[in-house]
Amino acid sequence: KVDQQALDFGDMIVGCYELLNDNESVLKKVRKEFKHIFIDEYQDNNYALNKIANLIMTENPSITVVGDEDQCIYSFRGANYYNISDFRNRYKSHSNYAEITLSENRRSTQQILDMANDTINHNPNRTPKILKCPEGNVKTGLNPLWIQANKQETLEKLPTLIHSLINNGDALYGDIAVICRGWGNVTAVSDSMQKAAIPVDVHIEKFFDVPIVKNVLSWGHLVIKDHKADIALYRILKQQCGKQWTTRFFKSLERTSIDDKLVHLEKLQSDSTDIAFVLKSFSTLQKSHNKTLKADEMVWQILKVLKSSPFIKALRSQYRYSHRLNLANAGKVLDLAEKFVNKDPNGELNKWLRFMDIMALDKNQSAAQPEIDNKNLAVQVMSIHQSKGLQFPIVIIPFLYSGSFPSRLIKPKVIDRLPTSWTAWGKNTDFDFRELHIQEERRVFYVGITRAENQLYLFGPTKT
Repeated sequence: KVDQQALDFGDMIVGCYELLNDNESVLKKVRKEFKHIFIDEYQDNNYALNKIANLIMTENPSITVVGDEDQCIYSFRGANYYNISDFRNRYKSHSNYAEITLSENRRSTQQILDMANDTINHNPNRTPKILKCPEGNVKTGLNPLWIQANKQETLEKLPTLIHSLINNGDALYGDIAVICRGWGNVTAVSDSMQKAAIPVDVHIEKFFDVPIVKNVLSWGHLVIKDHKADIALYRILKQQCGKQWTTRFFKSLERTSIDDKLVHLEKLQSDSTDIAFVLKSFSTLQKSHNKTLKADEMVWQILKVLKSSPFIKALRSQYRYSHRLNLANAGKVLDLAEKFVNKDPNGELNKWLRFMDIMALDKNQSAAQPEIDNKNLAVQVMSIHQSKGLQFPIVIIPFLYSGSFPSRLIKPKVIDRLPTSWTAWGKNTDFDFRELHIQEERRVFYVGITRAENQLYLFGPTKT
């Protein structure tokens, strides 16, 4: 990062704090400029952001925060439900301190709210509140429905449920959201629905999860034949020739080099137009690379090759969310390459790919999101974290069994955070790491079920 004169989001936050803390004149200017601070979703703030806000507001504090401990679901990036208590403890002695509880919910039926209340009440160390519909305008509906099914049965019964809702006139496709705990479940459930001829929009939040981004990077790694070339070739062939054929091909050539695989493909190209397309594209890109084109020019050449692939042709002929998402991020990946070359005029493809590898370490790189004009065309499928702030007439949450949801507790292999006992909230609790994980899973579930406006369907095991 130093060599590239680059900053990530963490660097910017730390740099901001150090500047304000170490430079009194800058701090005075900021305090003079900002008389009042308003922070939304305060439960999702991390420690560093809180320190910055508190530093600015040390003198004559005038600050408003809005937050809900029960919706704190971003502990993996430093957020903590203790934020609300910390704010209370810090400012409650101020003469103008006030605390307003917002417990009226105009989104969900009371039956759904009752389930949410019963769930989150098991969590200790929270500000007590009971969600309810406004008096005189109580919204009622069906009780949340528990459907007993293991994972395979869920993948069979869930499409049947959606067909029933549509055929009975109870919903349009876009009224329904399937919300999952993890990305693997999002993929599994969307595949099962597509096989059942149900139109699906899979919401991809992360830049490096977008297929077009993976495709561009795969072609880049294959062209320079680096340590990722084998994986890259597998992805390219799988898209062009199918997973079954590609798996057989790679098994037949285990422990061979990337050059050996390419030579073997040349022997097969006369029998397959798909293989011929891959080899022709590879040859075209290698010739461009041999001209020592810069990274942005090579990315443009890769996109030109992809333009003729079935994948891109499908994107250009259809205009659903997934297609527009890929087109939007094709532009973003080219923009990243252009900015890289602007910083490093000698930035060739191999340097850019190393830079992208480093960027991929940041799990929060956001994908460019297209505007969706008509959401009624497809069932929306997403993770619970992606659903936060959204609402749908009908919500389906599948795979409610231990290890899936609640998710399995996996301790990090490397130290990525301070020990809980060192933190302010750690000193105020006797709970171990496992219990804190379960409490977070309850909050994630609470967020998921409160996305539902009218109907809520839950798929879980036959035995508890």
